[in-house]
Amino acid sequence: MFFNEVDLLKARCAEHYDHVEKIFIIESNKTHSNLDKPLYFKEHESEFIEWKDKIHHLICPNEKFIPCDWPHPQKSAHKNENIQRFFALESGLMKTYDWALIADCDEIIKKAEFKQLKEWLENSDKCINRIKFELYYYFLNVKFNSEWNVARLFNLSRSINDIMSVWCKGTLSDTYDRIVGQHFSYLGGANKIQEKLKAFMHHREVQAFHGLSHIQHAIDNMNDLFNRTSLGPLKVVENKNGLPKYMQSNWDIYSKYYKGK
Repeated sequence: MFFNEVDLLKARCAEHYDHVEKIFIIESNKTHSNLDKPLYFKEHESEFIEWKDKIHHLICPNEKFIPCDWPHPQKSAHKNENIQRFFALESGLMKTYDWALIADCDEIIKKAEFKQLKEWLENSDKCINRIKFELYYYFLNVKFNSEWNVARLFNLSRSINDIMSVWCKGTLSDTYDRIVGQHFSYLGGANKIQEKLKAFMHHREVQAFHGLSHIQHAIDNMNDLFNRTSLGPLKVVENKNGLPKYMQSNWDIYSKYYKGK
């Protein structure tokens, strides 16, 4: 699923290209909070020529979204997120494949991890499996001690009804025991972060809790935006050689996301 993270999407396409049959990019003219937005991938499509043969760009229709109303905007925004997230699955376009990675474009599996991950999946009969990422925040080299395990792998040999039933019930499935890659969350500075927050939060929540000064203070003091203590502290690490190869090869683009000493 894609909002406007063009640089991260390029890195993900490059890292995943040799190991997947198709890259489905799903976006909409509406945010999860039901605000109008451009089709960012369509605007930048010419920048993805080298991966074009495997990219399938899908636009989730506006009429599928529901209003994001006060006083319970998160409930509506969460429904809109799932509507967009499962649009490709419900379209039937994935039915000829074995497994689908359902994740945001800022969750990137390392090239070196695909072989073992595929072998593990071949022995799994679960409907949905879970994978784990290192969790980076604000910068490419600032991370939490905690793992990120929201991304899922859907077994496409099972019916859509089975998959949706397991997902909606929150039934836990097998979790792959290795960390497969990196989740790069909230990159790009305070303005970019606020733009993303507005995409899934009601404007009243953004104004009250996530003004630019609040966001910048969180970045400067390396605090979580949402005051989650369960993730542990943020720390700066030296990891340039462990970043996706596309980032390393195009450092003139990605160096701005790297926190200096």
